[in-house]
Amino acid sequence: MTANYHALPFNAPGLWAPGSHVTMDNDEVLRLLALIAQGDEPAFKALYRAFSRRLYAYVSKQIGDAAQAEEIVADTLYEVWRAPARFRGEALFSTWLIGVARNKVLMAWRGRKPDEKHEDIEDFAELIAGDGVGAAPTHQHS
Repeated sequence: MTANYHALPFNAPGLWAPGSHVTMDNDEVLRLLALIAQGDEPAFKALYRAFSRRLYAYVSKQIGDAAQAEEIVADTLYEVWRAPARFRGEALFSTWLIGVARNKVLMAWRGRKPDEKHEDIEDFAELIAGDGVGAAPTHQHS
């Protein structure tokens, strides 16, 4: 089920702007999460700016589809907006966030049809058939 992202603050113009990436430590993240728990949109936007580009780079590399990567990033960050207390500060926020995104990537992979998972299998089969690599091994007895 996809959330209505148009109602969420992370669809504001300029959030994906180049150079919007900043870094912050866990103390600052925890401070922002406390504000987010109270519905503070500027706090969420600050967190989004700090982590969305790195998160998108990871998801995009894993998924290979820009639109689906954006949806997974939005889903991941929506979880932060909806339940900021899930992050307890036991690891780096970026590590935790990538873990949430990784689970969503895995769910996306599982949701694909079988022919989408291995769309290049025919090319691969032709490649190995031409080299004799795919041939069944023969056993010779001496």
